[in-house]
Amino acid sequence: KLRIVEEMKKEKALFDKLMYGALQLSQKALEDEGEGDLFIDGTFPLSRLSEILFEFERRIARFEPDVCFLSLSLREADSKSTDRCEKMLLRLIDWAKQSECHLILQTPPCLPPRHDAELTRRLIFTEAVRGTAAEHELALADHWDHWEQSAPPSGEWYDNVTGSPSEEGHRQIARRLLQELQLAEKREAKPAARNSPRESR
Repeated sequence: KLRIVEEMKKEKALFDKLMYGALQLSQKALEDEGEGDLFIDGTFPLSRLSEILFEFERRIARFEPDVCFLSLSLREADSKSTDRCEKMLLRLIDWAKQSECHLILQTPPCLPPRHDAELTRRLIFTEAVRGTAAEHELALADHWDHWEQSAPPSGEWYDNVTGSPSEEGHRQIARRLLQELQLAEKREAKPAARNSPRESR
């Protein structure tokens, strides 16, 4: 059963309410697929990967999740340290393999940068996430690609003031994540059907 590591913190900020709404959207669809699944958020608003790893045992590992979604935000890309983030990702991947936990990576959405240098950093970071997912054969919800290809020119998927996804933007993130889950399930089902443990005995 899916047990996604989440532990929602109550915040009054609009950003947090939108994130909670997107999370609820994902949870409801997943709960419809399997009764009794437990969903826990081990993050907090605007948290970074380094902060989660610092309290990893308390926030994540103690729940022994079957599936863990890792949403990488543009704050990671804007930190100017892609190499450091890649090393932290590798730590998580090693933990997931040892714990037999399915780790699903997510690229950040494609939001308007403040300048060219910022866009360059974000592109490098996004490619690093894609490369890591491909190298370790992890499922990837590529929000950047979805936004780059499908976001309307009107900008209704993001908030011009805060520079973060809007309510509709968070709906798009949740939908893309659920779509990737369905694709990953189909990819895993095909080889199992061809060579199941019972057939090999």
